[in-house]
Amino acid sequence: MNAERIALSDAVRVSVSRGEGCRSMEKIATEVPIELKVGKVLKIILFEKNYYITNFEGLKVIETSLNWLQDISPRKLRSLKKFGFTGESKFIIYKNKIGYFKKEARSFEEWVAVWTYFASMGNTKAAEILRLLTLKNLGDRIKASVVPDFDT
Repeated sequence: MNAERIALSDAVRVSVSRGEGCRSMEKIATEVPIELKVGKVLKIILFEKNYYITNFEGLKVIETSLNWLQDISPRKLRSLKKFGFTGESKFIIYKNKIGYFKKEARSFEEWVAVWTYFASMGNTKAAEILRLLTLKNLGDRIKASVVPDFDT
């Protein structure tokens, strides 16, 4: 079933589902590119005063298979849970400089658990991300970016 999307503002959209005659309000998140170092950018989604990262972005930044979360074995899942991974995700509609997108995303805390797992398995890209994020915390990076109406 297709939905027509009518932009009301950058903050809220109305979704009208054909045939159902119902309207639901959907909040629009904002994507903020955070420079970790020269040439290394992590795209953060700001939504309801929380930080999210899409599955694509979280796996791409550590240069691992983009299907890894879908193909995860029970053994790997048990290991991930030791680092605080819950498996929770949500689909978020967000805006960036290109347009609007709806993608599956996980909280920043979930990604720290995933990257910690990969770092413990010898993935140097994951270890580097954790190191770079530790050097300057995420909140400071977002405050340094021009982000209107978002309190950390």
